[in-house]
Amino acid sequence: MKTPAINLETEQQLFFHNYARLPLHIAYGKGSFLYTTEGDRYLDMIAGIGVNAIGYGDQRLEHAITEQASKYIHVSNLFMQKPQFDLAAKLLEISGMSKVFFCNSGTEAIEAAIKLVRRFAARNGDTSKTQVLSLTN
Repeated sequence: MKTPAINLETEQQLFFHNYARLPLHIAYGKGSFLYTTEGDRYLDMIAGIGVNAIGYGDQRLEHAITEQASKYIHVSNLFMQKPQFDLAAKLLEISGMSKVFFCNSGTEAIEAAIKLVRRFAARNGDTSKTQVLSLTN
């Protein structure tokens, strides 16, 4: 297989388009910065589109991911897992909250928040609060 050129023209030929790409060819990341193949540096402040705002090139994170991947990448939350319990305990300690709820995305978090608010209202005798207000900018 021939390696395709990495540019906007080839991008138009290869991909379905659900959003406009930026004309940057990212070579690597370090800390909070992304670096292009031309050597330009950009502070990564992108939000949305499957973002993992965890930085780049952090050897502690790379080690933790490698160690975990050697055991399993994903296990349903139907099963108990030590890393999940450790993270829950740490989050509770830091936040001062009493429980955690893990989600895969912001969408799941919003859906859970809506369900939890409805549950709270129903448990307190108010089943009339069923509408959700959503705003866009």
